[in-house]
Amino acid sequence: MAKSVFSKRGIEVNVETTEVAEFDIAGYQISDAAMERVGSRLKAVTFSREDRVEGDVRIRLLEGYFFIFLVTRDADAVFVTIGGVELPDPEDPAASALKLAEKIATFRGALGL
Repeated sequence: MAKSVFSKRGIEVNVETTEVAEFDIAGYQISDAAMERVGSRLKAVTFSREDRVEGDVRIRLLEGYFFIFLVTRDADAVFVTIGGVELPDPEDPAASALKLAEKIATFRGALGL
């Protein structure tokens, strides 16, 4: 039998939030049910063509909010860490972009990226 090219298969994906993200979630009053849907979607589709990518940080529109997250890995699992949430402003896209840029900078700074 030939040796497999895979060193591991079926690595678990875990979804986590930072304290900043929890503050945003509480501030926007995002329900636990909505967060479960967000987590399930991030776990099922960790990388998506819909993601906006800024360096290591990814942004995806889910449940009507921009979720700012990072995907990392240790020896046994993949981690999707939500670092912040931002509400899009359809009347002022430039303001939304600025808020996202600020969140990304804060997230990167907190993680030392």
